Amino acid sequence: MKGQQTLVKEIEQRLPSQTYELNLEQGTLIWLDRGSGRTLHSEPRVGWWQRLLVELLSWLPIESQL
Repeated sequence: MKGQQTLVKEIEQRLPSQTYELNLEQGTLIWLDRGSGRTLHSEPRVGWWQRLLVELLSWLPIESQL
């Protein structure tokens, strides 16, 4: 149990600096970097190639499959 508690504490300490808070601001998604406090207007850690792929996939008529 003590090892598990140590792990939980470690995760709780590191989580804020390694995660983003997603918000909706005037109809636009924004990401708040919880470590630095910066506001990002595009998805963090995603390159242009991944954004292009997501955009192309969004054209597929798969909404009925969700």
